[in-house]
Amino acid sequence: MDLKLLDAEPTDGEREAIDAVVGTEPSNGNRVARRERGRRHLLLPALRAAQRRAGWVTPGALGYTSRRLDVPPAEAYGVATFYALLALEERPAEALHVCTDLSCRLAGAEVPEGAFPSPCLGLCERAPAALRTIAGPEPREEQIPPTSPPLPQTSGLKLLRRIAEGVDPESPPPDGFLALERARELGPERVIELVKASPLLGRGGAAFPTGTKWEAVARQPAQPHYLVCNADESEPGTFKDRVLMEQDPFGLIEAMAIAAYATGCAKAFVYVRAVAHERLQNAIDASDVAVEIDLRIGAGAYVCGEETALFQSIEGYRGEPRNKPPFPVEVGLYGKPTVVNNVETLLNVPHVVLADDAQDTRLFCVSGHVARPGLYELELGTSAARPARPAALLRRCP
Repeated sequence: MDLKLLDAEPTDGEREAIDAVVGTEPSNGNRVARRERGRRHLLLPALRAAQRRAGWVTPGALGYTSRRLDVPPAEAYGVATFYALLALEERPAEALHVCTDLSCRLAGAEVPEGAFPSPCLGLCERAPAALRTIAGPEPREEQIPPTSPPLPQTSGLKLLRRIAEGVDPESPPPDGFLALERARELGPERVIELVKASPLLGRGGAAFPTGTKWEAVARQPAQPHYLVCNADESEPGTFKDRVLMEQDPFGLIEAMAIAAYATGCAKAFVYVRAVAHERLQNAIDASDVAVEIDLRIGAGAYVCGEETALFQSIEGYRGEPRNKPPFPVEVGLYGKPTVVNNVETLLNVPHVVLADDAQDTRLFCVSGHVARPGLYELELGTSAARPARPAALLRRCP
């Protein structure tokens, strides 16, 4: 397999797509230049680019990528086969990926002939859902059905208030990033003190105190520090982070800039699934913040929602979890101290800095056999059995 991959050549189009990610090939032919080494982190982006051009990862594209990045072909093959949305067998340039996860199955999703089953696409509130990918010189992706209003709730909103009020997801806020400006006035230590004093716990499931995590990273002498926004929500029926990124991407940029400032991170990463990334990339490009933010797009691997598996994926390896300890605050991404928070956690931070009280609410994704699917915001401690629960969430559709 290694010899076959090394001998295969990409098409001109594949070469162009891969070079757009990794840079043009050095003039010394097949010999790997010194600057080509140490760039394994570009492996998954390069493989995605090759597939977006040809419709699948051809042996020539895989071999060329492994040579350009000085990654053993067998290891590059192992990474490519790890992700459900990467194909190593020939398929048409236009492909339909049909979600077969819980919410879509409840809505009657079926995979028609010629289509491909897909892990959760995060479009659960509009199930059944699919993703159409069109490969070529100008590749594109289309969500099916298209975006629909995700907020059936109209009152009691705090974290979702900006979205409900119609914040423009395409343009930076006209008044600038007010919470970020306030954070700079307060200084890093005071920002961490405020986050520690707040009741803000991680919204990713473990409920670890956010301020404690930030403080642990800020105190680490090893440099550099990294910030990772874990937006690879892959649990069945989960789509809250996707809604937040699609509808309020500049809010996330501001929150990440505050977190990076407080913890001394010069570079940040957002790791998202294969949907919900275009508006966020536009927001990153349009935002003038001190921290460098790199958007990384996954390729359909549920386990990459685990923080150390996510590190592995960013670094260009199979997304397999690492042993703990050591913990990410000490040895995280690239072996350096790393802050990991999800989108919902981070979007609470500007409210903390501005002395708002949004952190006493939680977001809930509702989909399946319900009357009004969508994203809801409820106060902490709210009972699901309370008579006044919004929209009769558990009422079955006729």
